[in-house]
Amino acid sequence: RLHSEEDAPVTAYYLWLPYLLSLLFVFAKLPHSAWKRFFENNLIGHILGGQNQNQSENKHENQNGGGGQGPHNQTPGQGKNRQGNRFKSRPVEIAQNFVEFQANYNHYHKKFFFWEASNIFTVYLSMQTTHWILNYKFFPYGVQVIEYINSYGQPSHGKMLHDPMCELFPTEVACNINIGSTTGAIDRTNFLCILGNNLFNQKYFFMLWLWWVALLLISVFGIFYRLGRILVPGFSRHLLARKIHGNQLSRLKLTSGDCFVLEMLVDNLSPTPKLIDQVLEEIEKKLTEKQRSQLHWKIAEVEDGYKGENVSLNTSGYKKEFPIISENFPLNASAPTDL
Repeated sequence: RLHSEEDAPVTAYYLWLPYLLSLLFVFAKLPHSAWKRFFENNLIGHILGGQNQNQSENKHENQNGGGGQGPHNQTPGQGKNRQGNRFKSRPVEIAQNFVEFQANYNHYHKKFFFWEASNIFTVYLSMQTTHWILNYKFFPYGVQVIEYINSYGQPSHGKMLHDPMCELFPTEVACNINIGSTTGAIDRTNFLCILGNNLFNQKYFFMLWLWWVALLLISVFGIFYRLGRILVPGFSRHLLARKIHGNQLSRLKLTSGDCFVLEMLVDNLSPTPKLIDQVLEEIEKKLTEKQRSQLHWKIAEVEDGYKGENVSLNTSGYKKEFPIISENFPLNASAPTDL
């Protein structure tokens, strides 16, 4: 209840709403833009586009302009992805690129998890900024509106109900206009101002509050989901198996990062299902060769270790099986000795 004019709340903060919405747009785009521009490093594009994408582009330009040949002489198996960038679509080359970049996949998966989890921070930062601009009334705003809607039409039992939407975004306010009079004093006039835009702001910020709360809940579940994929490789393998229709990768040992990148490759190649099967078959061949070679190296190292343990070091200078005497080793090394 207002007892004097000084007790009236100041609601001029709605004038800052356009700048607030612009800042919220920057917060919403920050994690995705940072990931794509600075941390993703176009890994999927390099796998699909070949070891050197610039070489393929220069080769295509030379075929069109330098050699007097048209586009019909294009290298077989090349095409364009949905963004228009050229990539080597031959399964052998895609599989070779996948194997070459395999050491980066676990780190790539963890970086993706970090920027995915940063969405929680940006949502909370957006809510805190809005709460500060709206005179610290935004955090309880959604709950108050829901309670008011639920109690609307019910007996209040002598309790006065206030519409929280009108309290935060009033549609009728008192406007004091000061005008200098001819006597030098201030002529102060009070008008009733109608703020029609606040009718939209009432509903918009209520929906924005609901959207942010839903995003926070989904993001929390997303963190546990992503942690499960990183810590449990079998879970990632199960999700990958749901997107492929063959058993090409059933005999391979794959990490969670391998399954994550393979799943992204399958999503990017989804318009060409036949190409997906060919790529998976080539990846299976190359990974099988790589894992077999690593296994052979480990076996060789183990055998070398066993041999090293069986060799005895002779530190006494005397050996029973082959004594060092002049009959075995001639004293005159320059003259041949008859055996």
